[in-house]
This record gives sequence, C-alpha cells and structure tokens, in this order.
Amino acid sequence: MKKTDFEKVLVCPVCKIALGGGLRCPSCRARYKFEKGVYLLKAKKLSGGEFKWNKSLFRRNKFRATQVDYFARMNRETRLAQLAQSHALEIELLDLKGLTLDIATGLGGMLRRMLAARTKATIVASDVDQNMMARTARFMRRDFEGFFAVNADAKHLPFADGICDCAAGYAALGNIPDTPAVLREIYRVLKPGGYFMDATVLTAKNGPTHNFAKKELPQNARALVAQFVREDLRKAGFKKIEIREIAKAVWAENPCDILPVAGDTARYSIIKAWK
Repeated sequence: MKKTDFEKVLVCPVCKIALGGGLRCPSCRARYKFEKGVYLLKAKKLSGGEFKWNKSLFRRNKFRATQVDYFARMNRETRLAQLAQSHALEIELLDLKGLTLDIATGLGGMLRRMLAARTKATIVASDVDQNMMARTARFMRRDFEGFFAVNADAKHLPFADGICDCAAGYAALGNIPDTPAVLREIYRVLKPGGYFMDATVLTAKNGPTHNFAKKELPQNARALVAQFVREDLRKAGFKKIEIREIAKAVWAENPCDILPVAGDTARYSIIKAWK
C-alpha cells in the first residue's frame, strides 16, 4: 500500500472523520503530524495520561542488560511454554492478509513476527507511547520495509470503520487499561469477517494474579481471565470466539514483571475472535 492510499483510511481519533490535506481534521480543525517515519495521531484531550516507557530502556546497553536479566530469571518450564506459544503464533501469522493492525506494538514482539512471516499483508504498527513507537519502527526498518507506524491510543483508534482485515497484539489486552473500550474500537475498525488475535497469558479467576490485579491494577484485571475476556468480546459484538491454551507454567519471581504473581500458573494462550 502506498503512503497516499494509507492516509485515506486515517481519521481524527476524536471526530472519527477522514483527515484532509496536511493531516488536518475538517471538523475540529486539529492538525496531526508525520515525524521521523511515524504518524502522530493521538489526541491529547482523549489520551493525555497514558502509559509511557522508561526512556532509559532506549539506550542499547541498558536494553540488552535488562533483557538478559529478565530471561535469566525464567525457569525452564516458563521458557518452554513461551516457545510453544511463539511457535503456534508464527503459524497463525502465515495467514495474514490485507490491512493488519498491530495493537500496542511496544518493543515489537508481535511486529517482528508479523514482518518475518513475509505475507502480502500491509502491516500497521501502533503504540500509545510516541517515543517507543519511533524507537521500535527505527530498529525494525533495519531488517524490514513496507510497514506503517502510528502513535495512537487503542481506545481511540485513528482508522476508518471496517478497513482492517486483522488486528492483533502480543499481550495487548493485558497491557492496555479498559479492555471493553479497546475491544469496541477493534471491532469498529475490522471488516466483516475480519478477526482479532492476541497472544497472551491468562490466569485463574480469583487466583493470586487476578486478586492482586483487582486490588492494584483494576483496569487490567478483566484481561487476565478467559471468562471475562470472552464476555467483553461478546459485548463488543464478536460472535465467534476461540481461546486456545497452548501451554502453562508456574511463574518464577521476576522484578521486571508485576504480573503474573510468582508461584501462580500462567496459561499461555491465543485468543481469536471474528466480526
């Protein structure tokens, strides 16, 4: 897809009206930008207090050291479960086609897998943190071409109704506050027959992780339990829903992760839901 064609599917995240020349909204007159290879399409009035990554992680040595420490703390059971989920996800991604949206791109775990699948899909990376989106896009473009990068809030997506063939994420629901709002927006931008997919970790209802989240991170708690995820998908409009557990492992204590809680069983799953 050419840049000019991609810009035709962009809308103001506030008004949901197609952007005009210069990425200006013809209704509220807000002007959005394209800087350093990233479309800046987040409205401050809607998304002023969203999550931002610690900028120290952007330093290459710091990032590598953090990754080494993170994986060194994992037990063998968890590593095998993650590998099983990753393999299952890579098989799923071979079927990508059309306009495909990566929700909550972050460090690019899903984006890299999407691009490595080498399908004919047009990939759109999106993240609420402008700096993280710019960093990830810059690193990915060293190895891949032909994808778009957008700074956007998943609760207020800057895309027209019914234009995406797929919207997917890597632990997307668990990392974005207000799961119901995110799913309503994803449903809106999907074509009829399009689908949402999330490779994530689920835990038991009222188990250690869920109870901790209800108290400390209530906005994320529903995304941890299959029953609630299924309920929220149905309320958003999805009819056909599949939640497949790929593997499970007891989570080892890791200061890099607030969730899951150490000692709880992490269920590595792939969620799919069709419009």
